[in-house]
Amino acid sequence: MKEFLFSWLKWSKEDWREVIKQIIISGFVAIIFSILTWQVFLIFELMTQLVLQPEIIVFFVGMVAIVSFLITTHRNIIHRHQIPAGRESEIRQLVRQIQTGQSSAVISGFGKERKNILDYLLNKETELFGRQSSNLVFSLLDISRLPKKCNQSLFWKNALMPLQEEIAKKSHFAPLAQAFKTCQNNNFENQYLEKLFVQMGTHQLRLVLMLHRFEVLLHRPMLNREEFLGGLRLLASSSHPSPLSVIISMKQSIKQFYQDIEHLIAGSPYLNFMGNITLGALSDNEIDELFNQSKQPFDEEDRVFIKDLSGKHPYLLQIAAACLLEARKDQKKAKNIFDDKIEEMLISILRSWDFNTCKAFIHIAHGYDVSGFRNELKELEKQGFIMNENNQWRVGSSVFAELVADKTIQELCKNKQSIKN
Repeated sequence: MKEFLFSWLKWSKEDWREVIKQIIISGFVAIIFSILTWQVFLIFELMTQLVLQPEIIVFFVGMVAIVSFLITTHRNIIHRHQIPAGRESEIRQLVRQIQTGQSSAVISGFGKERKNILDYLLNKETELFGRQSSNLVFSLLDISRLPKKCNQSLFWKNALMPLQEEIAKKSHFAPLAQAFKTCQNNNFENQYLEKLFVQMGTHQLRLVLMLHRFEVLLHRPMLNREEFLGGLRLLASSSHPSPLSVIISMKQSIKQFYQDIEHLIAGSPYLNFMGNITLGALSDNEIDELFNQSKQPFDEEDRVFIKDLSGKHPYLLQIAAACLLEARKDQKKAKNIFDDKIEEMLISILRSWDFNTCKAFIHIAHGYDVSGFRNELKELEKQGFIMNENNQWRVGSSVFAELVADKTIQELCKNKQSIKN
């Protein structure tokens, strides 16, 4: 009961939008249901002058409907905040990095899986960090939602909003409040940001800045520059433990990110202060454990089918399992549903890779020679898109292999220079 009453304090904007939508729907349902109920009472002459007035019926039935819908919505939101399947070890690693003031890059082609992990950290901070949670301030930004002309000042204004709210809560943060005001008045320039984070350190506060879709920063010209990227590195790595822990989420590898910004790098790489967490495929034992935890019964034939569709990647595993249930265990129908769900996703992933990585993937799918793609194969295997069986490379998901089998490299792989255009 306590969790239900207070969990709304940590709901995100998306959660509140869902709640408002459900209130509107439930109100409409309540009105319709109340009118129908009123008519029934009229027909059977059961309405009294006081107790069964139409206004009373509308009110009570409406309240019941609204409460019912809100409880359902709350359960759905809580479900979204559950630990992403198969990613317990990665989350433990992220928690350790945050606890010690370090930064991390979460790499995966599947944006929703990365976002689920960030949401989980944001909404489970008290459970994950215990007493230390009172010294942590979480801020989650989706870079793709920032305006294309977003500059450093606007970025930090958005990124530091949760910190500003935290400062306003406690009077003993007066020196920190002054440092924030000075920083704000100077358009969040790096030298003032540095002083702000030093002041945070004296108050034993740490900002956990989570940046989703970090690769989109390449298309934000005011941020895709040395001043911003170099400043971010300096702020997060100038002291140990750092009062700033940065968690970035990208669909491309850090190496590829460096290739895309090589014209900016004059000294040390901008992300060399980060640990690398790649969300790859699971082992058979790990997948079997997930199946054993599932409330849905999957026999051995179902499990083999789901593993084949998903390539043993947990995000695709959930989609494949849902498709099989939707098709009532009809594997042919389930495969068609799965094809429709992931085709656009796969093409988007391929076009996000550098040309050689995409080319290596297509070569494997077509059965061509891949001897010249050593580094690319290593990265694709790490991300769980390909696997090596008996010294033979193959695409992990049979559906992925089929979807690219009749397409050319020119159709699927971006030009090397496209990121700069």
